[in-house]
Amino acid sequence: METGDKFSWQVKTNQEELHLSSSTLLDLLFSKVNKVEREDFAVLIEEFCNFLNASKRLTSMNIMQVATLAFSVGYFYRLFLEKNKVEFGNSKVLNKEEK
Repeated sequence: METGDKFSWQVKTNQEELHLSSSTLLDLLFSKVNKVEREDFAVLIEEFCNFLNASKRLTSMNIMQVATLAFSVGYFYRLFLEKNKVEFGNSKVLNKEEK
């Protein structure tokens, strides 16, 4: 798929209708990410990097594949948080080995 300004997002708000290019949308998202420091993000990013290194996947992936994987994991993490009652803390942790 070709990227750039050929793809746009039409956004309707109460006040106006906007057409955002991919670069404008990404700038908006980056500005939000840079303003918010979240401990859960830091923990998951570290685990994500550990996973890539331990599974030796990083050496076989290009930057586009890593970005796609990270973006997709972020999307599903958001859904997980929205659909479940999640509290953060250091209580009993269920590891994947315990499932």
